[in-house]
Amino acid sequence: PFALRYFKNTSPVFQRLFLESSDASTVRYGRRRMKLRDLMEAAYRFLQKEQSVFRELWDWSVCIPLLRSHDTLVRWYTSNCLALVTCMNDEHKLSFLKKIFNPEELIHFRLKLLEESQLQNVEQALVLANPDSSFWQKEKELQYTQGHIVSGDLSANVVAVCGIVLPRVQLVSEEQENTTSSFVLVESAFTHLQNLAVAVAYQRPVLLEGPIGCGKTALIEYLAAVTGRSKPPHILKVQLGDQTDSKTLLGMYRCTDVPGEFVWQPGTLTQAVTKGYWVLLEDIDYAPLDVISVLIPLLEKKELLIPGRGDCLKVASGFQFFATRRIFSCGGGWYRQQSSHAALLDKYWTKIHLDNMSKGELKEVLQRRYPNLAAVTDHLLDIYIHLTGDKYQASENSASVSRHTPKHSSESISENKKPNLEGRELSLRDLLNWCSRIAYKFDSNSSTMAVNIFQEALDCFTAMLSNQGSRQKMAKIIGTKLNISKKKVEFFCELYKPEILMREQEVSVGRVQLVRKQTQTLTVRRAKQTFAATRPSAVLIEQLAVCVVKGEPVLLVGETGTGKTSTVQYLAHITGHQLRVINMNQQSDTADLLGGYKPVDNKLIWLPLRESFEELFSQTFSRKKNQTFLGHIQTCYRQKRWHDLLKLMQHIHKSAITKEAKESAS
Repeated sequence: PFALRYFKNTSPVFQRLFLESSDASTVRYGRRRMKLRDLMEAAYRFLQKEQSVFRELWDWSVCIPLLRSHDTLVRWYTSNCLALVTCMNDEHKLSFLKKIFNPEELIHFRLKLLEESQLQNVEQALVLANPDSSFWQKEKELQYTQGHIVSGDLSANVVAVCGIVLPRVQLVSEEQENTTSSFVLVESAFTHLQNLAVAVAYQRPVLLEGPIGCGKTALIEYLAAVTGRSKPPHILKVQLGDQTDSKTLLGMYRCTDVPGEFVWQPGTLTQAVTKGYWVLLEDIDYAPLDVISVLIPLLEKKELLIPGRGDCLKVASGFQFFATRRIFSCGGGWYRQQSSHAALLDKYWTKIHLDNMSKGELKEVLQRRYPNLAAVTDHLLDIYIHLTGDKYQASENSASVSRHTPKHSSESISENKKPNLEGRELSLRDLLNWCSRIAYKFDSNSSTMAVNIFQEALDCFTAMLSNQGSRQKMAKIIGTKLNISKKKVEFFCELYKPEILMREQEVSVGRVQLVRKQTQTLTVRRAKQTFAATRPSAVLIEQLAVCVVKGEPVLLVGETGTGKTSTVQYLAHITGHQLRVINMNQQSDTADLLGGYKPVDNKLIWLPLRESFEELFSQTFSRKKNQTFLGHIQTCYRQKRWHDLLKLMQHIHKSAITKEAKESAS
């Protein structure tokens, strides 16, 4: 910003070289040549940083004679400046450079350019002189050494993330500290976070790709929380899908409470671009083509084009673009969705590849997050790794920040040895959910500890399986690891029926106790019981009750008439909670859930009111004697004179009350 303000009223850096001066002879050779190098390099840096500004601000025609300079460096910087000014593409630029340099010089300068870009990345990221002394370095004590910068020396407006200084929007609150403290910075996460921080400091769009549950979104949320952006609008998230269109990101006109009025409502991406927020697009590989066409100019030129309005929005300071992409493991390598339109964006991203954590890192995560489970952590990990196969067995993880997609992970994955079970693939999210359930009221000295762990494992790992044989197969594997007999495993899979007990203050369903809402207790007693608690339905009620206690979202899958809705209604009924049932279909819109404005004919609103009014009128007054008045009502309704219609109704309302009072008095 300072350079832009300075050069608006000042001549270009290279302009003074072409002015006649008294000491021109003293700088004609060596000193002049060094000056040319430095100034043309400076001009190239300015043009590289703000191409659209300096291309129009300066007259670059005076640099053309420098293409014949004897100094190769002067020719190199001048040719690159002219290539940027004339907006050459890669093919034209290469042809242009071949006319000025021989092949050996071109190779030399390309290598030098690569080194300079790496150095520039480091400089722009503001890497601390001693990142090892930063408090972000794992398991390293803070050592104050003279001449070294440590995190305590930094302003409150910046924060050091793995040795990289980033601006902080606002001071971290207690809630944000809780969010960051729950994130365990293992070795691989530290590497990924450092790469992510460098990309953010360099203001590059970032694509995080990796398998499901490897921590792509969590890593971005952690960095956002550390820099004071844990809540909207400082960080905005959009889950992309097949039905997502560009209007969701750009914005649309919406109606207001004023009839016939429409106002422009900017979308998520438009708000982030104009106000300098962070934006995260989840599952970019599922984005349709119209969304990709919106993102291309944003990533390429840092401009957001809004069709229909003719707006071309420049990216505001502080804007940062993140996206995530799922990849899948198969045959010892990684692959992604082939038919994805997101491949058009591949050349613009700074890519960070995340792998699954090793067993040692998983153990460190569990020990840090659930210290009360230290006695059983190894057993839990053994069960989980046995169920998921060898994807967590690798001892090393790699993360790459590059402009090219890694074709194969450096992690060698042997042939999958996990049980051949249908259903979705288990991930780290399932392990953490399982441990969170076990840690709730965990007692290592209890005789029922193994059974409780086994029941929670059945819910977390087998409940999504539709085949009874598959559930039993996985249950036997879990039971073997927990030293539970085969008969007991079969009992829980085939015969176990949790008991449902309703008391004054609470409802007990198997191993769970739910508090009853006292305001609804009387209604519950009067209501007739119509629900038959069979074994499958009782097991489902217990599973739902555990999810309610832990605050977990639930998806019930099954054929029509199997009791999905009625089971939830019964659980809400016995606990005294109000349940809203919404029937979803192909035509369902977000407005059905969130609300919104829609055009409505006022006659449809007034029709039931008018019918009720005329029915009450005929019960209170004579219709034959008041035909004229009823004709006025019909005329006002037909001509849409709603104020007059309301006044007539209010007048009759007063007359009816007066008549009722006289009749009661007599």
